[in-house]
Amino acid sequence: MNSNLRKEQFSLAYIRAVAAAADCHVIIPEVDVDSVDGQIRGPLGIRHRLDFQAKSTTDAKIDQTVVRYELERKDYDDLRQPDSPLHILILMMLPPSEDDWVSQTEAELCLRKCAYWLDLRGEPDKDNRRSVTVRIPRKQVFDPVQLPNLLDGVHARDPI
Repeated sequence: MNSNLRKEQFSLAYIRAVAAAADCHVIIPEVDVDSVDGQIRGPLGIRHRLDFQAKSTTDAKIDQTVVRYELERKDYDDLRQPDSPLHILILMMLPPSEDDWVSQTEAELCLRKCAYWLDLRGEPDKDNRRSVTVRIPRKQVFDPVQLPNLLDGVHARDPI
């Protein structure tokens, strides 16, 4: 498996782990249509759901408040559609060396580093032809604490 496929699989494993810890589950479609790599559904009996586009990188620019990432123009356009249901970008940050992505002992399994989420709905069209630099606030960590809040926000804005 090449490095890009390993990054993709690692990010999906991270998303599934976070979702499971938040009592949610992930559905991965057979085909990526409209930049939808998957869907997260809330706890059983609660119909809240959101779509996501998963990306992973070892070289995004990070400062104290934001992560800057070059997102392909097609994905930017798909994610910014104002009339669509919540469709977020989940950006997995990985250490440069694959040897540092995972460590395991009998006591723990550690997946390094973390992922951030971004809702691009309603963002303006850009003149860029190939990619758009998106800025993700570092406080938007994709974790088991924020995921239920994201799903509640979907329900409040977009009743299903």
